[in-house]
Amino acid sequence: MEVSTQIRKYRQRDGYSQEELAHKLYVSRQTISNWENSHSYPDIQTLLMMSVLFDVSLDNLVRGDMDMMKNEVLKQKNAMNFWSWTMVGAYFATAVLMGVVLNFMNIWGIILPICTFGIALLGAIKVERIKKTHALGTYEKIVAFSEGRPTEEISTKKGWKDVMSLVGVPLAFIIIMLLSVYLFSLI
Repeated sequence: MEVSTQIRKYRQRDGYSQEELAHKLYVSRQTISNWENSHSYPDIQTLLMMSVLFDVSLDNLVRGDMDMMKNEVLKQKNAMNFWSWTMVGAYFATAVLMGVVLNFMNIWGIILPICTFGIALLGAIKVERIKKTHALGTYEKIVAFSEGRPTEEISTKKGWKDVMSLVGVPLAFIIIMLLSVYLFSLI
């Protein structure tokens, strides 16, 4: 990421230490160090503050990073979609298989739904890891800002969709499983 070298370049040009810059931006010295070493990425508000402080345009500050951010957002969204659909499919398969196992198989038949449930859990872990390790919310806000779109439309807070997925997915799993058990008992 080029923004790390840009921050260091402008900080040194203006004669700020990491500690002084951190004080002016209301962050810790360690945060400045993380930015300069590409361990993390500043949010859009901090980038705007730096562009004013360094008297450079936001475009100059993040030069070269916009294409990388767009590609990273697209790549990670594709990975999240893949693992999300894997998780949903595995949950559905587990729920349906429970009906088959409970009606037609012995206790060893439970291994198959346990395996599909394991795949669903793997999908959930992968999605959470992608969300945690990549600053996708920050990248999306910077890309939106550069394209003239409002950044408020991109929220990093938990919304009603997140709450519904916490309640809806288990509820749907239970309903599908009960339907499966009932329907396979009719056969």
